[in-house]
Amino acid sequence: MNNNEVNTYLEQLEHPLKAEVLQLRNYIKTDFPSLTEIIKWNAPSYQYNQLDFLTFNLAKPKDIKLILHRGAKNKEASLTRLIEDQSGLLQWAANDRAIITFTKSDEITNHQENLKSIIQNWITKL
Repeated sequence: MNNNEVNTYLEQLEHPLKAEVLQLRNYIKTDFPSLTEIIKWNAPSYQYNQLDFLTFNLAKPKDIKLILHRGAKNKEASLTRLIEDQSGLLQWAANDRAIITFTKSDEITNHQENLKSIIQNWITKL
């Protein structure tokens, strides 16, 4: 999953939460080594079986958003939320699109297992 394009992007990244971006990336790469990591929508993005499903949103300097989705192409709308979230981390933009927001390192550390569970569950619904 080591991608030179992503490495170059992150080396050049100017974001107040760059350390936290790298922390999240490390967790994702460690917990999900089979994912493909690319730059898409001007941010690190992850694919499972060539389907985009997890994308960083670094547009705001005060937070990092992880967008969970089902790819760039429209799919039939889900009538229910794609997964259950016992952690409360997910903010639902649609039944098949959710956002996790982090603003500091300790939030990421404290929710590492929740994040892993959410990503695992999301992958099973793709």
